[in-house]
Amino acid sequence: MAAPEGPPCILVVDGDPGVVTGLTRELEHRYGRDYDFLATLSARSGFDMLERLRAASQSVALVIAGLRLPDMAGPEFLSLTRAFYPLAKRVALVGALEFRSSEALHRAVILGQADGWLLTQWAPRDPSLYAQVGDLLDEWCEDSGQWQFVGVHVVGEWHAPTSHEIRDLLGRHAIPHRFTTADSVEGREVLRQAGCGADRLPVFVLFNGQVLIQPTKTQVAATLGAPLEPDARPYDVAVVGAGPAGLSTAVSAASEGLRTVLIEREAFGG
Repeated sequence: MAAPEGPPCILVVDGDPGVVTGLTRELEHRYGRDYDFLATLSARSGFDMLERLRAASQSVALVIAGLRLPDMAGPEFLSLTRAFYPLAKRVALVGALEFRSSEALHRAVILGQADGWLLTQWAPRDPSLYAQVGDLLDEWCEDSGQWQFVGVHVVGEWHAPTSHEIRDLLGRHAIPHRFTTADSVEGREVLRQAGCGADRLPVFVLFNGQVLIQPTKTQVAATLGAPLEPDARPYDVAVVGAGPAGLSTAVSAASEGLRTVLIEREAFGG
């Protein structure tokens, strides 16, 4: 598959020109630096746009469509867009008065034709609108693996116990990472660029180019900048274990002005 050309797109389709113009303007204000926007008034022209984008190898992150388009029901249009972009998020536009009573909307969500909905009434610079769209775009980024900052590329054997421990450790510490197997196309390319073979796994390649081969957890933590030992100065309170109780205790102690150290062997959260 060809690499995407330019930023991912957001497509807005609705039969009401005011809704199309207004929603596009609002979303461009918030997301225009990272996404391209396309807007149209009919399902047919929407399909034409998606076809052209696919031919140009352009990504589509989000498709927004009204429930009642001039030439097709909105949920049907959203469902058919899956053939063009299976990972794109799909959202139905619905009026505030018909939100609770709209059988078409409820059916679209239940049947998986739509991933969510937006109300056609919004305030200028509406934080709730931005929050809803932002969550959907975050989901698309995670699902597609595109346009994300990857702090660590890990190449290993998927079912190996060490690989499971690595994925768990990085995930619990919220470290942006990507795990690939050594026999995959992407994994072989990462190893080639790192100058490593597949005989000693796992291999870590950090965003700055640093390479770790079969590192220990301590080496990974140190490389990522995690403090391994507390400051040598004396503490008023030492809390061992960063589960819910430990975190609460440490926060309470620090808020009272006590010098506090929190010691955890794996990850915050217990």
